[in-house]
Amino acid sequence: MITIISNANDPIHINSNTLDKVNLNGVNLHRALLSNTVMREATLIDAHLRNAELNNSDLSKSNFNNANLVLADCSKSILTGCSFSYSVCYHCNFSNADLSDTNFENAKVNNAIFDGSSLTGSNMKCEGLYEASFKNAIYDKKTVWPVGFNPKTKGAIEI
Repeated sequence: MITIISNANDPIHINSNTLDKVNLNGVNLHRALLSNTVMREATLIDAHLRNAELNNSDLSKSNFNNANLVLADCSKSILTGCSFSYSVCYHCNFSNADLSDTNFENAKVNNAIFDGSSLTGSNMKCEGLYEASFKNAIYDKKTVWPVGFNPKTKGAIEI
């Protein structure tokens, strides 16, 4: 049994010995303490992750579509191959995270922090890029940006 602790809600008990491939669709994980967690290929569609601590975690290939990640800390996490389509990521901290091959299409990333992150091969066709921070974030020719957005003006580096 695994227990997810939250600073805002009652603990969530999961009858499993791993969080890999866990289904947390629609679950309220407001202020959940999930730092240093391995939770690959998790399904978190419509999950409420406001102020969640997800830093230093491996969440690769997880589905965060339509999730609320306002003020979430995803810094230094492995988020390769994730999908954040239609998610709300206002003020989310993605600094120094590996976001390679991640889909942010139609997400809202106003004031999100992508400083030092890897965005290689990612789809960044989302709202709020002009308000987001990209200092020393890296991207490549496979990274997709909205027409007219120049990531270099935000401090991102093409490799």
